[in-house]
Amino acid sequence: MAQEKVVQLSVTNDRQRQEAREIAYDYYIHLINNGWGLFRILEEHGYESHQPKHIPSIEKEKSGWLTEPYVIDCLAQYILDGYDFLL
Repeated sequence: MAQEKVVQLSVTNDRQRQEAREIAYDYYIHLINNGWGLFRILEEHGYESHQPKHIPSIEKEKSGWLTEPYVIDCLAQYILDGYDFLL
């Protein structure tokens, strides 16, 4: 009979995601300490800021909400996707 490998894969993915998040936090601190702002971090790594639909923006390219957890989540995904560190 086939074993339930889906559960094992999800545990591995959760572990990998947690490890990537820990690395992303350290990387985030390193970038901030080197003078990078939140917009620059996202832009240089290919991500965009939150764009709330209920608040119109005059300057759409450089607007949106940024939070530390959101940026760290983006960096964690960047790491999981196998990209190299920029600094």
